[in-house]
Amino acid sequence: LITFLSEHVKETSIETDWMDALIVALDFVKTASQETKEFESIQLILISDLRGESKQEQEEFEHVVRSIKLFKDLQFIFIGREQLIDSVTEKENGHDDHDEGMANGHDNTSDQNGHEKAKPGPSNRAPSPDEKPLTSDQRRNVEAVNSLIHELNGFSTTFNNAFEEITFKKKGKKPTAWKVTLEVGPDIKISTTGYVKVRREAPKSWKRCLARSEDGEGPGTASQPLPGTSTDHVEELKPVTHFVINNEEQETVEIQDTTTSYRYGGEIVTIGEADEANCKFDAGPKSLCLFGFINRDEIAMSDLTGNGSMAFIPSDNDPNSESAFSVLAEAMAELNVMAIVRRVYRRGLNPVLGVLVPELDDDDRRYLAYCELPYAEDRRELQFPSLNNPRHPLSEDQLSAMDTLIDTMDLECVDEEGQSVMQFEPELQFNPQYQYLFQTLTQRALHPEKPLPEVPEELKAKLNPSSDLVEESEEVMKTIIQLFPTEKVEQKGKRTADKVFGEATKEEASEGQDAKKAKLEISSSLADEDGEERVILSVGSINPVQDFEYLLAHAQTTGATIESAGAQMEEIIDKFLASAFGTDLNAKIIKCLKVYRSACVRRQNAALYNTFIRLVKGKAGERLWSDVRSEEGTGLILASEAEGGVEDAEADGFFQDDKEQGQTEQNQSQEEDEDLEDLL
Repeated sequence: LITFLSEHVKETSIETDWMDALIVALDFVKTASQETKEFESIQLILISDLRGESKQEQEEFEHVVRSIKLFKDLQFIFIGREQLIDSVTEKENGHDDHDEGMANGHDNTSDQNGHEKAKPGPSNRAPSPDEKPLTSDQRRNVEAVNSLIHELNGFSTTFNNAFEEITFKKKGKKPTAWKVTLEVGPDIKISTTGYVKVRREAPKSWKRCLARSEDGEGPGTASQPLPGTSTDHVEELKPVTHFVINNEEQETVEIQDTTTSYRYGGEIVTIGEADEANCKFDAGPKSLCLFGFINRDEIAMSDLTGNGSMAFIPSDNDPNSESAFSVLAEAMAELNVMAIVRRVYRRGLNPVLGVLVPELDDDDRRYLAYCELPYAEDRRELQFPSLNNPRHPLSEDQLSAMDTLIDTMDLECVDEEGQSVMQFEPELQFNPQYQYLFQTLTQRALHPEKPLPEVPEELKAKLNPSSDLVEESEEVMKTIIQLFPTEKVEQKGKRTADKVFGEATKEEASEGQDAKKAKLEISSSLADEDGEERVILSVGSINPVQDFEYLLAHAQTTGATIESAGAQMEEIIDKFLASAFGTDLNAKIIKCLKVYRSACVRRQNAALYNTFIRLVKGKAGERLWSDVRSEEGTGLILASEAEGGVEDAEADGFFQDDKEQGQTEQNQSQEEDEDLEDLL
């Protein structure tokens, strides 16, 4: 409706009384609410230019306000041109009712769901040259609308912003307190209360289904209506599960005759109810226990897990806990530390590791923010190569172009008054998936016979950056495309002789049969499982060791040298290092390093391997480098082994530095554990 009015309906010279329209709408709402229908919310929307003269007296105006206040959860919204909205906003900011409301304990800046509404300040919009000044009737009507907005806790908006303000579903969540005692050692107990601060909001599931009842008796009828439904004869559909034996007869088995079993290799292990209950870990009752403190820099953002965060404050009516909580939070903030805790939500649930961080709210009041931490089994060890690749150094133009891109796409800007303003605020963005779901449900409820609507353009726009940012960064984007050229890489299929050398004619094929048989006999180890010849022209990722040895062994036919084959082997090892498969490729990398080192020793080219192994040391993860260090034949090539090798002292120090560093860290960890035991 809003989109249709803004695009297709034009203003006329007919003067109407907007107060009469408000009375008619109020009468319609009253009639609809008397039909025993429950509404989640009611919105009274006034769309007008306020040009007509209102003939209603002050007493009638006050009567309309009292009548609107009788409806629960009714919200008044005024939609008009930008000039009118600016006037209403100026009146609103200069009004004194807001301060009176705050004095009475009511915050007029929040809607009835508890959400804070944006109260814009005076607009900096430049007036249009064709814009006419407001008439005296419009100025009086603006004052009346402004009174309605304050009396009914409503708001005003333009046509451009009305779609998001009205259409998007803003469902408030009533905070639920989780009261628990924070245990600091065996003697100190602080009574605290936790509230969910951020959590992923998911729509209700589709598991509950309703259908119209044919007999009109039982649950779902007018005599026994289901909660949340109308008086229509409906009943809830519940799934019924049957267990059958997987044989020809498909015999039915009662659920009490079944038992829980697990497959352990080729055996079936049966677990009874008593055994299953004993297997569960008993974490005890609801609790929040402190393990100790850690510097805030020790935990990165990537270490946080869970589906949200909580805020802990001291419990009410407990002065001792309030004092202890305040001292603890202030001391943590002063020392720049965080607390590691163990949290059990209730008895029967598993314990969760978490961290408490001192933070300040909007009123500079201290609280402890809680986020979950992962266990060792939850972590994934990812090994990535260094971004500073000496083979492909970045130029000054490339670095400058990226700096310019970050500057042009900076979401924080400065307005005309010199204040910092965010162009994109994540906390104010609605999830487009949920919003589209709510709109489709509304469409199906109001118009069951019509097809579901398409995704509105306003929702699609939420998934893209703003047009201003795109326009500002367009030039630097073109520069980046030129400085970082890309090329399409075709996926390599199975290598065959026909693909490498081209398809042979029948005569060439018949003439080369004998030579092919002889070659297969010589290189029988290079035939695949189907017996077809596998031509090796480069080191591949499937069998890199065999490919590398074959290229060097057949240097006359392949033309490979230790430098060319070594470069291919180094490229394959770099690919393995960049892989995100954790430690799965460590054994393969070590085999490649050992055969590469052995080849460099035989061909007296120690510098080639020594240079590469130093690069690998900087790229490899801790687990991989520990495995490399423990293997024989992976270290630097000595001068006694090949020309250009290093001395024995340098080779020993190549791995010795890591061992000493690891021993130092282990000693420090043991000392910290002993200090913690002394404290306990």
